[in-house]
Amino acid sequence: HHTHSTAPQPPKALNAYQIGFEIDAPTPEQQDSLDALEQVRKFIPNPTPVVQRPDLGTSVLISGFNPQDPSSSMALDFLNNEDSTHLLFTRVIAHVEDVKLAKKRMIGRNARYTGLLDKLSFLEAAGDDGSVAAVPSLEELEGVSSWVAHVGDGDLSKLNAIVEMAEAAPSVKNVSILISGAQSLGDIALREAEDMLKSKTTTFAYTLLAVGEWN
Repeated sequence: HHTHSTAPQPPKALNAYQIGFEIDAPTPEQQDSLDALEQVRKFIPNPTPVVQRPDLGTSVLISGFNPQDPSSSMALDFLNNEDSTHLLFTRVIAHVEDVKLAKKRMIGRNARYTGLLDKLSFLEAAGDDGSVAAVPSLEELEGVSSWVAHVGDGDLSKLNAIVEMAEAAPSVKNVSILISGAQSLGDIALREAEDMLKSKTTTFAYTLLAVGEWN
């Protein structure tokens, strides 16, 4: 009886593509994305205990979310969390490009039972010239105490408009900015974005969160 032996194979590096089962090592393009994401992670400090802000208020607006992306309904569910002792919003506003589509996609089956339907309203993101407005207007932010703004594709050019509008809106006290697709950005761009926020923000507290692609 003769057994055929082969040279030992080098072990595959563990990476984000292995989730509990064996799959192929990433392609060079995927590895480049992983390496870029690792650079972004280095920029993000280790988590510190979250300190609850006292002035989140009772009215929150979300903008920049794509109704066809599951993250949009997840954001609404999170802000309407019945078990949370911190998020006591009685009004949740979704600033969206297409209200009809958003009503179909962003309202989950459980919205009726969780009380979300009683709190939720939609605003059409339309500019004066009929174009899509990247940020809500001053009138649309009236009475809003907290604003969750999503910026897709790592597009930092929208940050200025968000900051300027939040500064101009007297009721806005907290702004959370979520940048997705941030693996395309370098450390320097993210640091410059944070420096801009620090220098221009005087009337509200902000949180800047950068993540890679999530879908």
